[in-house]
Amino acid sequence: MGEGDYGRLLRHRLFRQTPVASRESIVNIHYDTRTLQLAMRSVELSLRRSGSSWIQTVRYAENSSDAESLMTEWTAIYLNHFDFSGVENAKLAAWLSQRKIISRITPIFESNLRRTTWQLRPQPGVVVQAKVDRGTLVSSGRRESLIDLDLHLVDGCRENLFEVAAQLAAHVALTPQLRDKAGRGCRLFLNSKQVPVKAESFTLPAAVAPLHAFKHIAFSCLQHLHENHAGSVENSDPEYVHQMRVATRRLRAAIQIFKPLLPTSFIEQIIPPLRDLMQNLGRVRDLDVLTSEIVNPVAAALPDEPGIIALSAVITDRLYQARTDVTKRLLAPDYGGLHLQAATMLNRAPFAVAVIKPNKSEIPEDCVDDEQPALTKFAQVRLNSLFEKLLTSAAAARIEHPPTLHRMRICIKRLRYAMEFFRPMSPKKRGSKVLAALATAQDKLGQLNDLAVAGEVLMACVANDRHLHRAVSLVGAWHAQRYADLLADVVTDIRKIQNLKLPRLE
Repeated sequence: MGEGDYGRLLRHRLFRQTPVASRESIVNIHYDTRTLQLAMRSVELSLRRSGSSWIQTVRYAENSSDAESLMTEWTAIYLNHFDFSGVENAKLAAWLSQRKIISRITPIFESNLRRTTWQLRPQPGVVVQAKVDRGTLVSSGRRESLIDLDLHLVDGCRENLFEVAAQLAAHVALTPQLRDKAGRGCRLFLNSKQVPVKAESFTLPAAVAPLHAFKHIAFSCLQHLHENHAGSVENSDPEYVHQMRVATRRLRAAIQIFKPLLPTSFIEQIIPPLRDLMQNLGRVRDLDVLTSEIVNPVAAALPDEPGIIALSAVITDRLYQARTDVTKRLLAPDYGGLHLQAATMLNRAPFAVAVIKPNKSEIPEDCVDDEQPALTKFAQVRLNSLFEKLLTSAAAARIEHPPTLHRMRICIKRLRYAMEFFRPMSPKKRGSKVLAALATAQDKLGQLNDLAVAGEVLMACVANDRHLHRAVSLVGAWHAQRYADLLADVVTDIRKIQNLKLPRLE
């Protein structure tokens, strides 16, 4: 949230009708080893100034891989040395008290904040505490400004908290902060450069209910999406947008896989804004590929061809406009609204209780009971279904008919994402072999699709300019042999896919 957003936030009716409850200055010194051993164990250690004293705080997330894991906190008066005897987790206290740990603890960064607190009352019987922290993080001479909004439910139910967040997000561009102050402070300490973030691997216990598994997968996709948000807005590196696009496709694939179990309301409310975001990101990605992989190699090979230079300039203008449009989209309230809408629904029933009757018309009888089928059985049924669709599309694929290859590529992508989601339950050797074959075929079919899309985009760019038509013809001729080679490889890949055997999940 920027300064402009902060001003708009204060003009929201919930803030205008609520007096400020308190204002305070907060100084925290955060500690860790220089190799961040505490952070790697999901432990935060800090000292907070309170009058003439300092308060020691230890915070710990026992299961940091769980999106719902809560932080446990212990505080004590600091008496010129760290004392972990008050930490009620005996294993954690013993680890922190080891000489090799406690002797290496050192200041990592400092946070200097001005905190303003309101007690929002959106409706009778509901109280939500809103805290806005404005200030800086400082480490090793480096400084980072921040403005954070934190909402805490005082009275009411969890649903009320999400309703308040949604009301604010409709008025101000708010996005859930996936990296807390400790995480940002550690990054500042390390002086880490911002880089595009790929999807992280995760584990799904086979005993967990399918809807709980979907919830875990969905939050992972949302995190992948948002980890690349700032880079897409602030950086021209196309990989950020590409990773955001991958995240949206993975979430869309997860929805498709778990569709028989998902409430209709979830699908109807999440798919339209997700599709809109995918289209915005896709336009940028298509023009980036067109520039870097289609036109630039020809421009380098034919440097004296004026038509190619002119064509490149036209595409660059379009790419600049597409990036401007996607930046506006990512900074608009709708972007944060998508995250909050998804989080709101994923924290309601049936996801909260993870019990729902599946659509029996889509799941075989041996996988259905009064509640949810076991994850392993459900996953195997869905993988088998996706694999059958892939085999059908492979049998129908014809290299002289590009739409059939496009359909096969979509089937490959969906099966590949599903196998990645359920990979912890798959036999390692066979699962890796199938994934490798799918990745190879998807890459080549993707290159064919890029070339096909490039032709359409190029013709749209040149309109009726005859000089640019000649340049488009040159680009097409230059890539003709590559296209033919890819088609020949795809014939081999289709045979390999038809001979694959899907692994049984364990």
